[in-house]
Amino acid sequence: MRSKEFMAVLSRIFNVTITDINVATPGINTNFFRLGAKDFVKQHADDSPGREICMLLYLNKDWNINSGGELVFIGKDDKQVSIAPLYNRCVLFDPSSIGSEHWVKMLNSQESIGYRYNVVSWYWSE
Repeated sequence: MRSKEFMAVLSRIFNVTITDINVATPGINTNFFRLGAKDFVKQHADDSPGREICMLLYLNKDWNINSGGELVFIGKDDKQVSIAPLYNRCVLFDPSSIGSEHWVKMLNSQESIGYRYNVVSWYWSE
């Protein structure tokens, strides 16, 4: 996820030069998350100076759409955008864009298969 080839693709998609050249420890910019039935993520923004792209990759095989755990963006004009954590779904977004503040809904413990898994990576410009 931090190969030069992949970062070049992201650079073309977002029309910005992505590089780890000024990041002291690039490895800490990719993290694995596991959320259980009592876990959730409060509303927040991922914007930081130089942070250009956020990527989430979901690892939830056989995810039940009624299990909850959706990623929810405020969206433009407060029109929320909800994204289910379906297996192999990749979400890319500009953390400084309007409406990019987001949160993760709690799992529906009656419908959930256990945990919600994803990898998150943040990409930076110079």
